[in-house]
Amino acid sequence: MTGNLVAPDVCADSAEADELLASLLAGIPGRFFGPGQQGRAVHVPAGRHDYSSLLDRHGFHDVAGRARSLTALFVDGEGWPVTVKIACEQISRMISGGVTICAEGLPKTGRMKGFLDACSAAAPGAGEFRCDAFFSPPGAVFAMHIDPCPTLVLQISGSQRWRFVAEPERLDVMIGLVLPPGCGMLELPWGSVRRPDPQRVKEVRLEPGDALYLPTGCWHEGGPSGGPSGESFALSVTTASLPPLAAFKQAIAEGVRLLPANSSGTAGPTGTNALAPESFRIVTAGMAVQDIRAAWCDLLAQASD
Repeated sequence: MTGNLVAPDVCADSAEADELLASLLAGIPGRFFGPGQQGRAVHVPAGRHDYSSLLDRHGFHDVAGRARSLTALFVDGEGWPVTVKIACEQISRMISGGVTICAEGLPKTGRMKGFLDACSAAAPGAGEFRCDAFFSPPGAVFAMHIDPCPTLVLQISGSQRWRFVAEPERLDVMIGLVLPPGCGMLELPWGSVRRPDPQRVKEVRLEPGDALYLPTGCWHEGGPSGGPSGESFALSVTTASLPPLAAFKQAIAEGVRLLPANSSGTAGPTGTNALAPESFRIVTAGMAVQDIRAAWCDLLAQASD
């Protein structure tokens, strides 16, 4: 079956993309995906537009093989998130096993290209826009985490339950982080990252046509909410973000520029005896807390030379 990414009339699709984006922006106050976005998370209820014109559930398999990356997302027996690269022929087996499939960086053609171009025009200087697709079978879950870039979730089919903190964290170094299960705080070289207060956590159920905007640094987690099919298919529109090591370098360079006399004084403990067991589990981009500390200290030493 052919998906809905390729459209017959580019001009018509461009106008449709602008109209679709305009309807979304009407529900999101302030700047959208702009640099230094200081807004709050916003739930945009379903309007008269159908996001499946960008990509529907049936077209997912057709474009997954042309995505930049195809991965399976799940949590292990201890509640830790796991990401594994897969091939297209593994999709059906993974879904039947209760695993979420992510096609990251969908091909920019037809309606999808028109929509992402419209996003770029609405937020010049925000960086490259991309769209990812997530298919979650019944029982799949996402662990509590923050992303280093703003995210706009578009619910295509099924329903998805999201728990999130509307106000973003103000971290000295903004990287994507997963909070280990049962851990109330992560001690990173530049400060502590704490689990959000339960009273700050809001919950919303996205139905087809709904959207959820999460600024950079908002804690969030989700999973299918048990609708008629028990599954969820959604798109996620994001901008490019710095890899962790690049973010470390940028933060250290800025710190050395502003406070050269103190550039080597706050690296934090580096010995493994000072680290809790969860410090050895992956919390960002394949890195554990011990890896973050080692990389931070190495870069700090280089900056001090």
